[in-house]
Amino acid sequence: MTRVIQDICVTHNLSLTKIEPLSGGDIHQVYRIFTSTTSYVIKLNTLVPYEDMFQLEAKSLHILKDSNSFFIPEVIAEGQREAYKYLVLEYIEPDRNTTDTAENFALA
Repeated sequence: MTRVIQDICVTHNLSLTKIEPLSGGDIHQVYRIFTSTTSYVIKLNTLVPYEDMFQLEAKSLHILKDSNSFFIPEVIAEGQREAYKYLVLEYIEPDRNTTDTAENFALA
């Protein structure tokens, strides 16, 4: 998997320095990739049976971002590498929950 991620980074001029697996995905392999300047999230999945999933997710994220309703990660890239489809997104640092997190979210 490391080689596929490295190839994707080269394709999109991302100077990869570190790869860290993330948890939470059931049908995708998800990683945080670090570059010399920032970090991104990369989602990977095999072509079958989810061939158009990341293309549709990228389109949906663009529509949500255009609504200016709330913060949406920037879509960096979407494509195919070998037997994998991929989606590269801006990494959003998780916020620590506070007692007013839910209330602030509802107001956003």
